[in-house]
Amino acid sequence: MKRLDTLAHIFLLSAFAVGVAAIFRLRYDPTGQFLVIIILCLFYLMWGATYHHIKGDITKKVFLEYLLIASIAAIAGFLVFVR
Repeated sequence: MKRLDTLAHIFLLSAFAVGVAAIFRLRYDPTGQFLVIIILCLFYLMWGATYHHIKGDITKKVFLEYLLIASIAAIAGFLVFVR
């Protein structure tokens, strides 16, 4: 299980690194940056649900925590990148 945790988190961090690179590459396109943020939020939500489902400890509370964090990130992205 420790190997699963390591690989899953490396996958998550790699996806976030690609997202940050995409945001930087789209630095003159705020709408494009916001779309990348939305995609990252959806990825984070799906990753969390899948990860906890595989571990066997998915609950409504855990899913709502991931949903809350993704929603906060999407709102912050909207306030920063959409003009």
